[in-house]
Amino acid sequence: MFEKIDLGGYTIFLEPAGCNNEYFERVTLQEGDRVDISVRAVRMVAIIVESPHAGRKTVGKSDKFHEISCQAMSEGKHTLIIVPDYAQQPYLQCNKLASPVDCEYAVYRPAMN
Repeated sequence: MFEKIDLGGYTIFLEPAGCNNEYFERVTLQEGDRVDISVRAVRMVAIIVESPHAGRKTVGKSDKFHEISCQAMSEGKHTLIIVPDYAQQPYLQCNKLASPVDCEYAVYRPAMN
């Protein structure tokens, strides 16, 4: 059994790959905590989790829709990263190609009985 300990949600605007653009959210987790992430994007994005024990790892593959659940293998700050995975058109400026991305996450901790 798990109990919900944190909840977050936001809408961001990401520019194309090549525009040095990514969004991140840091959460402090204990070993055994679970994070559920839901992402809806107009264009393709990749989800990366950076953890103290494993470094930076892409979770799943690039898509417009993500439903991801991952468990912390160690205690510490973990970073959830959303990276655009669509190309910049060479004749357009980066700031004219931003696309909306909706993200929600919930953190669950094993319940103590």
